[in-house]
Amino acid sequence: MNIHSHLPVSKPSIPTDFEFVLMKTKVLILLMLLVATFSHAQPNPPEFPRAVIVIIEDPENNRLKAEEVYLMAVTQTQVAYKFNAADAEPEVKKRTEIDSIFLYDPKDYLEALDLFEARKYAEAKDAFAAVYKRYGRAYPGIPNNPGVMAGFYELECLRKLMDLEGLRVALQSYKKDGLTNKVALQQLELYVLWDAIRANLNQEAIKIAENYKGKRLPGHQRAQVAYCHGRALEGLNRPPHEILLAYQTALTADAGNSEIIARDAALRSLAILDKDQEMKDAIRTFDESDGQEMIRGFTKAMEAAGLCQMFQIQLGAGEPLPAKYRYFLKYTPDIVQKAAEGGGGEEEKKDGE
Repeated sequence: MNIHSHLPVSKPSIPTDFEFVLMKTKVLILLMLLVATFSHAQPNPPEFPRAVIVIIEDPENNRLKAEEVYLMAVTQTQVAYKFNAADAEPEVKKRTEIDSIFLYDPKDYLEALDLFEARKYAEAKDAFAAVYKRYGRAYPGIPNNPGVMAGFYELECLRKLMDLEGLRVALQSYKKDGLTNKVALQQLELYVLWDAIRANLNQEAIKIAENYKGKRLPGHQRAQVAYCHGRALEGLNRPPHEILLAYQTALTADAGNSEIIARDAALRSLAILDKDQEMKDAIRTFDESDGQEMIRGFTKAMEAAGLCQMFQIQLGAGEPLPAKYRYFLKYTPDIVQKAAEGGGGEEEKKDGE
């Protein structure tokens, strides 16, 4: 089970009566907003998430006490919780009275993560949106808390669904306060590139993509940069070999695990190769010579065959390879080698048709 923690803080100071009243007022306002959010989310609001808080009982002797609680709100200065879900009034402490907090991931957040990992992005998007609505404002004092992470994953679902307009709209209301995860913050920066693709600002997209050259990125983010670069190059009708190189990087940067990007990159590459006249001339020469002659451009046919096989094995997501590209399957390395050796090339061609 994942937990979220907050680092120890300095020793507490004793609040004045005025400070204590002000503190209580601020927290109660926060709790009213939070409870309203819970109540609006569903008729029978769930219990608040479970957590372990470590209270500083004796700062002079560094005596601590761990308590299992229902965590209601955590800001940079206050913490509100209940020992029992049915308690009428919450306990409210200054943040400096708490040594550390460990917040367990709520059940609804974990369920949304399961949907995301199962690649059910439409369902996961709705589930994360509900979690973000429920917890998004509750725990700004806890880095990478379930609320802020749910909002981030909602954005990622929109991107994976290629709903770039939806992504643009959702970004306007997303509050990244409390988000410290380096990869997630890099992803937020990458949304600028995606938005350039959405708006067909291809020259700007190319500049943004080129700025990432030499930067260390995880595979799935390098795949995004390459894919968007390819889209921008394609939108500007740049030479096919430049576009194909970008899409090849999108396919290989994380071994095709960014399945939606990889699938579209493969199909766009096949569409480009299908129009390549040099390749068509090489295919005609190969066919007419029964596989004995391969001229310039034939490697493109073999490249297309590899993309078709990759689509069938890994990228199709249950969808068949488009019929207009199936002829490429006659030019896989095994079939080409057999034809070159004079061993059953024609029979293999029929099987691939």
